[in-house]
Amino acid sequence: MKKTGDGFFASFENPKAAIDAAVAIQRALSEEIVAPDVRIGVHTGEAFRTGAEGADYGGQDVHVAARVGAIAGAAEILVSTKTLADVGAAFRLSEPREEALRGIAQPVDVVSVYWD
Repeated sequence: MKKTGDGFFASFENPKAAIDAAVAIQRALSEEIVAPDVRIGVHTGEAFRTGAEGADYGGQDVHVAARVGAIAGAAEILVSTKTLADVGAAFRLSEPREEALRGIAQPVDVVSVYWD
């Protein structure tokens, strides 16, 4: 969707597609001899279109998604549990943990997706 400093923001038709893409990215990078440790955050929520021709998104849940990605560890895919409501048991997951996110009033429950 767009480049954000040293990161990217992308939107997907559904949560499973987003997590599938995240897993594919981490697996592809792990096969490289030299590659950066990429942190990926996934969150589902409300957003509204902004920018020229509606080419961008805004809203509180966009900020939550960015914050989830910011707290992910190296080579980690971190997903809000809200996102998993529509995914089912398609992925191996860590136990949920509650995280306080900068600028977000309520803590968010997240899990790591095991991709290797």
